Amino acid sequence: MALNIPESHLMRAIEIREPGEPEVLVPVTKPVPVPGHGQIVIRVAYAGVNRPDALQRAGAYAPPANASPLPGLEASGTVVEMGPGVTRWSPGDKVCALLPGGGYAEYALCHADHALPVPEGMGMAEAACLPETCFTVWSNVVMRGGLQAGERFLVHGGSSGIGTTAIQIARAIGARAVTSDMVMSHTMLAMEISTPGGPQVLQPVTLPVPVPGHGQIIIRVAYAGVNRPDALQRAGAYAPPASASPLPGLEASGTVVDMGPGVARWQIGDKVCALLPG
Repeated sequence: MALNIPESHLMRAIEIREPGEPEVLVPVTKPVPVPGHGQIVIRVAYAGVNRPDALQRAGAYAPPANASPLPGLEASGTVVEMGPGVTRWSPGDKVCALLPGGGYAEYALCHADHALPVPEGMGMAEAACLPETCFTVWSNVVMRGGLQAGERFLVHGGSSGIGTTAIQIARAIGARAVTSDMVMSHTMLAMEISTPGGPQVLQPVTLPVPVPGHGQIIIRVAYAGVNRPDALQRAGAYAPPASASPLPGLEASGTVVDMGPGVARWQIGDKVCALLPG
């Protein structure tokens, strides 16, 4: 059964013409998706904007093999069509949904179990921002982690979207949330070599927090090792690799606070020691 789908079965969508800045997002006409078994089609009211959307636009993220190539991983809207086997939803239901892609369009396809009813008292715009964070926190913290009432729960990055959602869900369960966070200005203190010389040439400076690329992680440093190349660099007798940080320091221990695309081994909050390019 379909509801309010154009007779042409065509829709407007936003497509990534080529990797680049926001200007590469262009309007196109696409066929309205057809639901398979266990799937629903949503007439999109609002689509959420998430980091993978920006990474996909820049060419640093590839959607799953069978997913829509259009960006958009969450949306709110109205159920307009259902595939075989769907019993939970009916045409006209207001939902917000986690999508494999395709949210930047008038109609989006998703698995019926990946949709949630729009909470009472919440508008469609706000509901579009729920699925990514709520599904992520609930599946990892509650379903896999088994968080229970009375337990203490450490949330790294407590002011982020995931962090604020995790705190609220923990509180609703009856757990006590404790948080950490990065400096909102995205700057950090560092020791820079002002000029070749003795230890006195090491000067404190404020620099931007580095941004991880593909396969890279960011560590909040607890301790840094001191090695001979550090002293040689300070004295002007050693130059770091061309693409490395000009700051001294070739090894450190600390906590993972950010990850680039393609990182599967580590999680935010993991304690690590690392060999650094500088």
